[in-house]
Amino acid sequence: MILTAIAEGCLVLALLFAVWQLSQHKVGDSEAPQAASIWSLLVLALLTIATTASFGAVRYYALTQGAPADLISSKVLGYRLDDLHDLLSSISRNFAMPLYLFATVWLWGRLPVWFAPSLLAMALLPQLGFFSMFTDAALILMLLALLQNIAARRLIVLAICCLLAVPLCVALIANDDIAMALFHLMLAAHFVSYAKAIPKLAND
Repeated sequence: MILTAIAEGCLVLALLFAVWQLSQHKVGDSEAPQAASIWSLLVLALLTIATTASFGAVRYYALTQGAPADLISSKVLGYRLDDLHDLLSSISRNFAMPLYLFATVWLWGRLPVWFAPSLLAMALLPQLGFFSMFTDAALILMLLALLQNIAARRLIVLAICCLLAVPLCVALIANDDIAMALFHLMLAAHFVSYAKAIPKLAND
């Protein structure tokens, strides 16, 4: 799974690039009520996903032939490496991803105040036993809401296309290593597109 490990590393770099872009365009308390808190939530969500990808890179490296035999079973915070990555992946998908897009729409969506919280609630419905499609639909709707920013429109369209391509990688490619590598590379491309859109979103 060396290709997947490399792709996870690329995802970490893409997320750190997004955080760096955010650090260059930090919002202030005077811009909107709670804007600074929402900005901090956005950074926290991206760092959570980056942490997940970091453990993922080590996990998939541990599955390669050259890795130490006991690496995959090593304990981190009381968890096996693979179990910890599974836990973090669940947190990233079910909470960090919705929070990242909720914060982005809240800061730059220029929409009614109820819009972003409503989509966040929709994204979290699967945690109450509803279909996971609610999360996917809410994430795409949040991104579509950003298309009103004319300057960032092309980059947001690219980010949407990359996000839509993520599940297709696993569905259409039989080789697990290649499929998972492309899965994470498409996700990395999504965050690179998003990071490049940040200055345009902030200045539009």
